[in-house]
Amino acid sequence: MVPYMALLLDTHAAVWLSQGTELSPNVQQRITAERNRDGVYLSAVTVWEVGNLVRRQRIALGITLADWLNSFLDLGGIQTIDLSIEIVIGAANLPGSFHDDPADRFLVATARDLDVPILTRDTRILGYAKAGHLRAVGC
Repeated sequence: MVPYMALLLDTHAAVWLSQGTELSPNVQQRITAERNRDGVYLSAVTVWEVGNLVRRQRIALGITLADWLNSFLDLGGIQTIDLSIEIVIGAANLPGSFHDDPADRFLVATARDLDVPILTRDTRILGYAKAGHLRAVGC
């Protein structure tokens, strides 16, 4: 069995986890194991992205963004990560070739800064990981 390690949630993974949808049983099991170790990370950038998705009516939470965040954190074992100057510099200087979406760049830089894999279904991030610039877990 491969040992588990902490995970940074990509935005869609966080939304799916909060809604109990889309994630396979294996991924849910991994998240649960990491939550039990306080090893699941949620970036402030993800909270901003969720708010933008709500504002643009791409998703509906049914509650305020602040209430969604509090409810999500009440699941336990999830740590929030602020956008530090080191992460901002890392996002501006990602190695190799990566697209220009600022949120994705910040999330990738956060995973690199924390030295943890990012849990994502984003093919661009998974491709970047496959190129050796990051660790990622597909979901």
